[in-house]
Amino acid sequence: MTFAEQVAGLTSPHARFTPLARAMVEAIGLALAGRAGARLAGQLGLAAGRNTLLRRVRALPDPHSGS
Repeated sequence: MTFAEQVAGLTSPHARFTPLARAMVEAIGLALAGRAGARLAGQLGLAAGRNTLLRRVRALPDPHSGS
């Protein structure tokens, strides 16, 4: 059994990305999506493919309208 301490704000249980890396993937996905986003993520050292970027964008909540 492997034990790893969960540090609040730094790690999440069963997550493949840290909260910071997840936010970066979401921002790249919103800006570029698809293959262009995957190339940028690779240059930044994030192992995220085009489907991961699109999946993270689809998982985001809908923006709240001010009306």
